[in-house]
Amino acid sequence: MKKQSKSLVLHLTLEREPFEEIVQKKKFTEYRDYKPYWTARLEGKGHKKIHFRNGYLKDSPEMDVECRGIKLVRKGRSAKYHIKLGRVSNLKRWR
Repeated sequence: MKKQSKSLVLHLTLEREPFEEIVQKKKFTEYRDYKPYWTARLEGKGHKKIHFRNGYLKDSPEMDVECRGIKLVRKGRSAKYHIKLGRVSNLKRWR
C-alpha cells in the first residue's frame, strides 16, 4: 500500500501591499524570520506551491504562487528564510 504524501502547499497570509507587489510581479522573494515556528513549517517539506491570502475574511483575495525554493540566509546575528516566488496562478477576488 502506498503511503499518502503530505500536501506540498504552503499557506501564508499577507497584508495588502506585499500581496499586491506579488500580483504585479514586483516582489520575487517572501521572507520569514528564523524561529522554531517557521523552521517547523518550512524546512524539509518540499513545498511546490504557496497559497497566499490577503486577510482572514472568508472572501479575502487569494492566489497560488509557484515555490521555487526555500533557503535559510544568515547575516551577522540575524537569519531569515528566503522563499523564492515563481508564477502566479488562480488569482481570486482581486480588483
